[in-house]
Amino acid sequence: MKVRKGFTLVELLIVMAIIAALMAVLVPVAGGAMKKAKATRIGVVIRNVEQAAEQYIMAYLPDDGAGINVDTLVDKGYLNDNDILDNIALTVTIDPAQYEIRVNYTNPSEDPDLMDMIEATLKETYADISKTNQSITITSTGTRFW
Repeated sequence: MKVRKGFTLVELLIVMAIIAALMAVLVPVAGGAMKKAKATRIGVVIRNVEQAAEQYIMAYLPDDGAGINVDTLVDKGYLNDNDILDNIALTVTIDPAQYEIRVNYTNPSEDPDLMDMIEATLKETYADISKTNQSITITSTGTRFW
């Protein structure tokens, strides 16, 4: 009996066809997972900005919201400068009875699916979420204790 070395062309083509079929199935799944990971990361950064603003308010006991923005929170060490902060705006309103923190993320890609995923990530934590195709805003209020 003759001993063969290597693979035949047909065997190689069959293996290549199987690999191509697997890639055709896995590439769209991986793309969806990447989008979900991005949405989760943005949701975490939005939550971090809100919590940092609340901690800043508690620590410095300001009488009004002047001077509290994302840059202030980074400078004071409440936020990491490496976070995705470019498309996030922070608004803080403080009156004699309560404070309100609003964090707005503007979506540069205007991808409505991404905004839906970010909303789903934040929905468990925040009751007051407003969303459009281009932006998402969370609002957090608390009673002043000082």
